[in-house]
Amino acid sequence: MADDISLEGLREESLQRIGMQETSSALRRLQGLAGNGVTDDDLAPMLPLLLEALRESPDPDRALNSFARWFAAVGNPSSHLQMLLRHPISLSLFCLVTGCSQYFSDMLVRQPEYFEILSNPGVRDDIKSPEQFSRELASLVDACQRVELKRDVLRRWKAREMLRIGVRDLAGLSDMPETAREFSGLADACVQQALRIAQQSLPLKAEPGASNGLQNSLEVVPFAVIAMGKLGGEELNYSSDID
Repeated sequence: MADDISLEGLREESLQRIGMQETSSALRRLQGLAGNGVTDDDLAPMLPLLLEALRESPDPDRALNSFARWFAAVGNPSSHLQMLLRHPISLSLFCLVTGCSQYFSDMLVRQPEYFEILSNPGVRDDIKSPEQFSRELASLVDACQRVELKRDVLRRWKAREMLRIGVRDLAGLSDMPETAREFSGLADACVQQALRIAQQSLPLKAEPGASNGLQNSLEVVPFAVIAMGKLGGEELNYSSDID
């Protein structure tokens, strides 16, 4: 892709050559990136990088749509533009991941800050053990006082970790066994914390033997969560249910 292509000079034929199907819509999306403090001249250095990343994407149309939505959602487009120019690999990863998954595309648009997973090697290169998952989630959940906030933290953390694991998988940074183990460790941590949150939300009642005379009913009745199937075998994948 030529480095001197400008938004003004870009034509549908050029977009067709990189695999775009809806070329007229794609052209409008590219021309609509300017605004909110970003000019066409500001975008010019990024354009060839973006077009090359789209050319390598499994679904260039979806990747471009996702990029336009994400770029409109970020708080400071100008600083994010500079970051993309400094770390073009993150642009390639964005188009790869969003071209593969609508779920991840929507997640990045809803939570633009999750882009750090793509841009920060220290985040995307990290492999977490089940113990790390449990410690990390426990510290976040315990920092919240209200039950609904604990649940919200759990959901957000789970989504972010699913994206991180997915990025590693799609980028070839981990193989399928590693990916399955991380998904399984993530599920274990979520189940453990969901059980703790449920336990903490139960009404207290007087029970013999409790140090303060009060005890959650779940603590009185022996209770265990037993992982079956793929979770029990640490073989979870993207679409697995938890048995």
